[in-house]
Amino acid sequence: IAAFKALNKVRVINAFGAALKGSFLKSHEKLQNVEDINIGFNPIAAENLQYLSKLPKLKALCLTDSTLDDNGLRYLTGLSNLQSLQLAGMRKITDKSVPVLAHMTGLLSLDVRNSSISFNGICALKNLKLTSICLPPHSYPPQELATIRKLFPKTLLSFAGTVGDETKSYFAPIK
Repeated sequence: IAAFKALNKVRVINAFGAALKGSFLKSHEKLQNVEDINIGFNPIAAENLQYLSKLPKLKALCLTDSTLDDNGLRYLTGLSNLQSLQLAGMRKITDKSVPVLAHMTGLLSLDVRNSSISFNGICALKNLKLTSICLPPHSYPPQELATIRKLFPKTLLSFAGTVGDETKSYFAPIK
């Protein structure tokens, strides 16, 4: 991890599944050009996420299948310039994290597959200008699907798992 300290021109960090707790983020002054961080499938220590807000160029963050919960996600509050956030597989992320997500006003792409964010939580994000949302694989009744489509009319919606014919009818090509 000490090698990160000397890499001030790095734009992308892909440490997926590297058994990191995220302590390298403490060297944020050396990571000022980082735009994309993938630290998914790692036992990230929540307190290390506080350093992400010190990365002015950060646009994409993958925390997929990490051990974080709602309390840990609160450290992402200052990431208003983030454009892409992947929280797939994070079952401890619930509607309690929605206020944090709602303040990410630059967010365009959100992946919450296999999280515990509910229909109501998704609806509460309606003010974001999302172009893509990967949703939890809940069995959304037709009325809820119609509501999501109405709230996000220009957003590409996808689900974990397979999509049946009935669901496909709600997600016809965006015009």
